[in-house]
Amino acid sequence: MELTEINNIINRLERYAYNNYKGFTICFKYNRINKVKPSNKKRYCMGVKKPLIERYQNKVIYYHENFKLLPFNNYIGGYYDKDKELFIIELILILSEKQKSINTGKFYGQYSIYDLLENKEIILSKC
Repeated sequence: MELTEINNIINRLERYAYNNYKGFTICFKYNRINKVKPSNKKRYCMGVKKPLIERYQNKVIYYHENFKLLPFNNYIGGYYDKDKELFIIELILILSEKQKSINTGKFYGQYSIYDLLENKEIILSKC
């Protein structure tokens, strides 16, 4: 993936994130952004790497090396962390089984996973 292509993707993701700042889960495939529709097959999601983009106040950090993974993992999520005043856009993994998702989230050192169907956060330290 070329740098100009990555910058184009970053600009599109930032615009999408700005309009959906409360949180979102999308599929980025064939250069299109499609909202993920929760189902029993696409239910539990978690971040799997460093974020693609972090925005703290007016400072934006891009992790270009993670864009190499986009052709292999098309799911992207974002949220705003009020405590840190930090907006994060990241590659995510979506699984269907709760226990497998909990185990995978713990493996990746995640604080939580998110249940897309019930719209709730599952704190991994409580599992």
